[in-house]
Amino acid sequence: MFLALLALLALGPETPVGSLSLGPAAGNQNVRSVVTNGRDFLALWADERASVHAFQPALFAGRLDNAGRPLEPTGHRLAEETLGGSLFRSNDSYLLLYTLASGFSYLQALDDDGKPVGAATRMDLAVAPRTFATNGRNLLALLNSGQVWLLSLDGTVLWKESLPAPSDASEIAVMPNGDYRFVTRGDGQVIVATVDGTTGFLTKRTLVSANRMGALVRGTTTFVAWTEGNAAKYEIVDGGPAVQFASDAGNAEVAVGWDGHEYAIALSSPAGLRISRVAADGRLLDPAPMAMPGLMFNVHFATTGTDTLMAGDRFNADFDVLDRASRGFDDLAAAQTNIVASSPNVQRFPRVAEGGLTLWREQNVMAQLPGGTPHTIVDGDIDVHAGRGASSYLAVWIADGKLWAKRLSFDGTPIDADPIFVADSGSVAYGFPETSPAIAFDGTDYLVVWPDTRGELHALRVAQNGHAVGAPVTLTDHGTAFVSANSARVVWNGTNYVVAWADQLYTNSLISPQPPQPALISTMRVARTGEVLDTKPQVLWSKSNVYSVGLASNGSGVEVVWMAPSPIGSRHLCVFHNDVELACNDLGLYDSPPFDLDLAWDGNEYVAAWTDPETFQVKALRLGVDDEPFVVSDNASQASIAASPGGATIAYVRVAGEPPYGSVPRVFTRTLVRSGAPPRRRATR
Repeated sequence: MFLALLALLALGPETPVGSLSLGPAAGNQNVRSVVTNGRDFLALWADERASVHAFQPALFAGRLDNAGRPLEPTGHRLAEETLGGSLFRSNDSYLLLYTLASGFSYLQALDDDGKPVGAATRMDLAVAPRTFATNGRNLLALLNSGQVWLLSLDGTVLWKESLPAPSDASEIAVMPNGDYRFVTRGDGQVIVATVDGTTGFLTKRTLVSANRMGALVRGTTTFVAWTEGNAAKYEIVDGGPAVQFASDAGNAEVAVGWDGHEYAIALSSPAGLRISRVAADGRLLDPAPMAMPGLMFNVHFATTGTDTLMAGDRFNADFDVLDRASRGFDDLAAAQTNIVASSPNVQRFPRVAEGGLTLWREQNVMAQLPGGTPHTIVDGDIDVHAGRGASSYLAVWIADGKLWAKRLSFDGTPIDADPIFVADSGSVAYGFPETSPAIAFDGTDYLVVWPDTRGELHALRVAQNGHAVGAPVTLTDHGTAFVSANSARVVWNGTNYVVAWADQLYTNSLISPQPPQPALISTMRVARTGEVLDTKPQVLWSKSNVYSVGLASNGSGVEVVWMAPSPIGSRHLCVFHNDVELACNDLGLYDSPPFDLDLAWDGNEYVAAWTDPETFQVKALRLGVDDEPFVVSDNASQASIAASPGGATIAYVRVAGEPPYGSVPRVFTRTLVRSGAPPRRRATR
C-alpha cells in the first residue's frame, strides 16, 4: 500500500526566486594569498558568506586575468569551516595547504583555475599554517603558533623548530640552492630565518624591533620594511643602512611587493593607503609615500613579470576583497579597482501565502510568484506575512511599535506606494519570525493576530483596503505569569476564525537545575465580527516543550500540528484534528529539535513541512497519506508551505554552491502536486 502511495508523490522542479545580479560578496571576505603562474593570477580568501561559524570561514579561490579582473566572479569553495590556508606555486600547479576546524590539515594540488586536482594529502600539522613553500623535495610551513615544521610531501614531520608567534610574516621563498628563507615579526622583533632545505636546520637573525613589518625574499636578496612609532623604514639586508621614508606612519600595516623592476612598500591605515617605490639597488624613489585611491588593508602583491597585482580587503558594510593590476607600480594608482569576490544577495526567512506568492528578506522584503518577477514590498530587514483576499493580497508587518499593511496584486506588485498604518501599540513585539503577525481572510475581511512583548496575544479585523475595522482585542490573559506566546497562526474554517499558538512558560525559581517548563498548545475561536467566542483558550497539549506550530483548514475543519519531544529522546509530529483526534508520528531520534514547522491544505490532504536539523534537510509529510516523511531539499532550512494551484508550494533556503548562486543562502520553491490519495484513518491517543 505504501509503495503505491509513494508513487503518487510528485515534487515539481526547484525554482529560484529573486534576481541573481552580482555585487560584493555577502559576509566578510579576507584575502589569504595571491599567486601567479606567470600568465595570470589566483587569489585565495577566507569567506564567511555561508559559514555557520564566522571564526571558522570557508576557503574560496578565484582566477584573475592579467588586469586583475575575476574570471569566476563568485569564486568557488575549496574547503568548509577552516582555521587557515595558504597558496604556493610549484612547477606546473598551485598547491593549497589548509587546516579544517576539525584540526586536520591537507595539501591539495590545484589547476590554473584553482580547482582541485587529485586527492588531498593529509599533513601532520599541529595548527593552521600562516604560509608555506616547497622545494620539490619537502615542504616547510610557518604555523600560526610560530612553529616551523619541515615535512615530507607525504605529510610526515621531518623536523621542528619554534619562533615567536608571527604577528606579521613574509611568504616563504625557495632560494636557488633549495633552502628556505622568510621574515617574521613576533614579540615585536623582526627575525630573518633561513632553513636548510635538506636537514631542516634553522638559523635566525634578529634585525630590529618594530610595530609592524612587511618583507620579501627575492632570490638571495631580502627586503624588509617596518614601522617604529611614527617612522617607517626599509632595508635591503646586508645591502646598506636602513632608510626612513615616512615620519607619519603611526601603526600602519606594512606590505612589500616587487613588479620586476622595483619594490613598493604599502602603508595601510584608517587615514588611507600609500605606496613608496624603491629601486632594485635600494634607492628611495619617492620623497614621500604616494596616496593610492581607495582604502585597502591586508595588502598582498604578485607579479607575472609583465603585470603586477595588488589585492587586499576593504571594509564597507563588511569586508570585501579588491584588487588593482597594472604594468608596474608606476601605473598602479591609475589602474581599475576590481571586486574579486562577488555573489547575489543573501535571502532569508521565506513565507509562502495561499496561491503560492513567496515573500522573503533580501536587504529589503521581496515578493514573487515562482517563475515571475520579484517586487520590493517594504524597505528594511523585517518579517512580513501576507493573506490572500478576494482581489489582492494584504501584507502585514510590525515596525517601530506599529502594525502596517500594504496591498499587493496577485503577482506581488505593490498596489499601495506607501504603507498603511493599521494599529498603534507600544507593546507589540517585532523582529523575530516566531513573534511576527499572522493573517487570514474570511471572504470579506482579514483577521491579523500578533503577540506583544508581555506575552499576550492580540487580534484585529482589517478590511481589504488595509484599514482597521474596530479596535484590537486581547485573546490571552497571562497575568503576572512568565509566559511568551509564540508561533501564532490563524485560519478561517468556513464558520469562524481559529487561532493557534504555543505559550512557553518560564520560571523564576532559584532551584538549580530549574524544573522543566512545558509549553501549552492552545486555540481560540474568533467570530467574523471580531468577537472572541471562547472565554478561555482550549489547551491541546501541556506535556513538554514545543518547537513550532502549524495550522491549516480545509474549509470546514482545522488541523493543528506541532513538534514535541518524547520521553525517550525522539521527536514527534503531533496532530490535533477537528477537535476530536490526537495522534503523534515518531520522527526518529534528534539531538536538536526540528523547527520551522508549517502546515497547508493542498486541496486534498494536509501537508506539513519542517527543517530537520540533524540531516540539514527540509522534509514534508502528507498527513494520513505518507508512512514517513519525504525529503524536499538537501542542505536546506527555513521551511514554509501554503496551498497553491495544483497542490502546495514549499519554500526554503539552501546554500547553492553551483553557479550562478555564489554559495550564499538563497530561497527556492518546489510545488508538491496533490496526490488524490484518500487520507487514511489515523490512530487516536
